[in-house]
Order: sequence, then structure tokens, then C-alpha cells
Amino acid sequence: MFYLFEDIENKKLNLLDKFFSLLFLLLPIALISGPFLSDLILSLIGIYFIFISFRDNLWNYYKNYFVYLFICFYLFILFNSIISHDPFFSLKSSVFYFRYLFFVLGASYLLKINYKLINCFLFILIGLTVIIFFDSLLQFLYGKNIFGWNQFPSRVSGLFGDNLVMGRYFSHIMPIMFALLLIQKKNNKKILFIGIVLLSLISIITFLSGERAAFINLCIASFIILLLTSQFRKYSLYLFILNIGIIFFLLISSSNLKDRFVSQSINQINNESGQYLLSREYEALFVTSFRMFKDKPILGHGPNLFRIKCADPKYNVPKWGCSTHPHNTYLQLLSEIGLIGTFPILLSFFIVSYFYIRQLYIQWFTYKKSILNDYQICLLASITITIFPLTTSLNFFNNWISILYYLPLCFLLINPSVNKANKLMKNEAIFQKSSNF
Repeated sequence: MFYLFEDIENKKLNLLDKFFSLLFLLLPIALISGPFLSDLILSLIGIYFIFISFRDNLWNYYKNYFVYLFICFYLFILFNSIISHDPFFSLKSSVFYFRYLFFVLGASYLLKINYKLINCFLFILIGLTVIIFFDSLLQFLYGKNIFGWNQFPSRVSGLFGDNLVMGRYFSHIMPIMFALLLIQKKNNKKILFIGIVLLSLISIITFLSGERAAFINLCIASFIILLLTSQFRKYSLYLFILNIGIIFFLLISSSNLKDRFVSQSINQINNESGQYLLSREYEALFVTSFRMFKDKPILGHGPNLFRIKCADPKYNVPKWGCSTHPHNTYLQLLSEIGLIGTFPILLSFFIVSYFYIRQLYIQWFTYKKSILNDYQICLLASITITIFPLTTSLNFFNNWISILYYLPLCFLLINPSVNKANKLMKNEAIFQKSSNF
């Protein structure tokens, strides 16, 4: 249903294929370092795919609804930037936005021609999870991580240093990791055990990060996976109780975490100055963005221009109503690119929600074959927390978070669980390793 490619094929790789496959494997590590290296890798993979599109006549890769929808969205935000109040600044965010399209197609191409890349990517994600877990735990317990980096007040950042995005990173990576884990065909009990351990480690990491929105996103993704996947559904209650127990233990054992997740949350919603939706800062930003939307509801004010237009007294809520973005994806899109630009994102949310409801109905009330397999459900869970309207978010046009937004699409557009792939992997050492893991 979602697949761009019919199945995985075994192709003899040339030197360039191997080099860019290696770059793709380094992407999860590069994301930890910040936006520069990760965006560089994304851009190089995109450039390589443009090159091989001409060299190998790969024009069939462009004949699908994802490409058509992306091109329409790109042309709209480009046009919107040109006619905006500050075209030069807005074009910085929109003119090179096409690189995400070629990254998705390029990564899907690499995954399609090299099945080993899928298992290697999984091993790297698992390795990073374990390393960051122990590093974060060390920083939480002793105030410094393995590099001597200090803990922030009520926040653990671990290897992410000054970037307080560790929880956000894992809330998006976890569903991808589970998707790649659940396509392993051997020893389901071991896979189940690994999944339980990984979910527990990631829950702890995200909670220690102090990122409340990221923790909510992780809960949403976990709920979807535990409720809808065939391998985890029957254990969902036990996993839920386990993770609630872990979080409760962390809350009672750490006054900083209790203050961050309980006391601060209550005080931000209800304090001496009044009652607020989330906090007075967020509410001011939400009101400012809504005023901007009402002024230009169809086209908006231009991509990434909230930070400039929010200072206008016509829109601004004094003291708290201006920032780089309004901290909600839909309010940012409505204020910056209007109803036309927001429609594809909102439509995607309703389509994914429809598939969830239909999948749930089939599982509970009929004996028909499910419309989604476990692999698809996990990847759609990652996409869901990107387009979910009721949580706070980072800047939609930020290059670091955009890579995490588009990464699950690289895997969703291929089908690694078909019989042909299993036949190809049968005699390979990498497949044996993944079976014995």
C-alpha cells in the first residue's frame, strides 16, 4: 500500500554505492553532534541520487504520489517566500527544501539495493541507545557524563552536550528501531525481549532528558506500537505497567525530575498570574500565531517568518508573544504558509488516523487480513508524532528536526519483509548475526 518499490534486490555495489551507504549509516551518529554534519550527509546523499538518476535513468523513482505531493508543497513554499514580507530571509528556509525529497529517494535506493544496510542501521541504533543510556545515567547520578559535561538543572543532555534534544531524538528514533527489529524473522522471543529492554531504556533516557513534549510523543508512539502490532499487542498491558513503574521510581527518587514534570507543569498551568493552556509563554505564542493566521489565512506570511512578524504590535502579545517559532507545528504552518500549505500535513494526519482506526477495527471485530503490517505501523507511529496537532514542537523548517521527520519515509517506501529478501539473506553472515543477536 505504501511501498514505492516492490521488494529488496541484491545488487553488486560499486564504490560510490558503498561510500554513500556508509554515510547513511553514520547519519544517526551525526544527528547527535548537531545539524551541520547530519545536514551535510543528507545533502550528499541527495546529490548522489540526482547524479545516478541521470546516469542510470532512474526516472521510475519519481513516478509516485509522494514525489508529486512533495513537489507541489515545495513549489508553494517557494512561491510563498518570494511574495512574502522578507523574501531573502524566507528563501533561506524554502529554496533548498527540495533536498529532503532527494534524500528520501536516495536513502530508499541505497536500502533497496543493499539489504545489509537495514540490519547495520538497526545495530547502530541499538548500540547508540545502550551507550547514551549509560552516559545519561552517569550524568544523572554524578552530574557529569563520560566527557565531563555538566548536567543542566533538572535536565540531562548526555552526549548531546548543550543541545537539549536527547528526548526528541529518541522519541523519533524508537519507532524506526522497532520497525527494523520486527522484520527480523528468527527467534521471536529474543526479538520480544530486545524490544522490551529497548523500550525501557529509551523511556528512561527520554524521561531523564526532562523534555516533556518528547516524553508525550514517546508515549503516543509506544501506545500505537503496543496496541496495533501483532508481536507486542498481547504483552502491551505488562509493558505499560513496567514502564509506569520505572517512571514512578524515577519520580520518587529524584526531586529534580519531580519538580520538572510535576511541580513546574502545575505552576505553569495555574499560578498567581492566572490559568493557562500550557503556560503563559506558550499561550502568548499561540495567540500571536493565531492573530497572524487571521490576517492572512490563505497564504500566510511566509516560511520561517514568524520570528520577524511576531514583533509587529498588530499580532504580538506583550512580553511573551515572540520567538523563533510558536512551538506548535500547525500554528506555525497556519501563520506562515496558511491554509493551503497546512492542508497536505493535516490531510496526512487524517489519512494515517484512518488507517489506525481501520486496523484496530479489523483486529478486534473481524477476521480479515490486516491492512498494515508491524513494520508499517512502527514507521507510521514515527510520522504520527511529527504531524500530531496537540503537542508542542520544534521549528518545522529547522534542518535538524526535519531530518528526523523525513527519516522514517526512507524505510516506509521500501518493503524489506518480502520473501525475496529473506531468500537473499539466507546464506549471509549478517543475517546469521541478526538472528543470534
